[in-house]
Amino acid sequence: MRSCKKCAAPLSGDEVALHQKLVGRHSTEFFCINCLAEHFDLPTDDLRAMADRFRKAGCMLFPKKPTV
Repeated sequence: MRSCKKCAAPLSGDEVALHQKLVGRHSTEFFCINCLAEHFDLPTDDLRAMADRFRKAGCMLFPKKPTV
């Protein structure tokens, strides 16, 4: 399991995808959503909303969430 390069928190797939989308697709180390928010000086809710928009727009980094 991957972990945040700053705080060592375990990463979700969306956190890895968001880092790749905002920082660079060829990244090999990643920030968790909290550290990414700090890095860009944004609220975490804004980053979560971005991930949802990227997913809805069809970005392949963000696979569709299963529907129940």
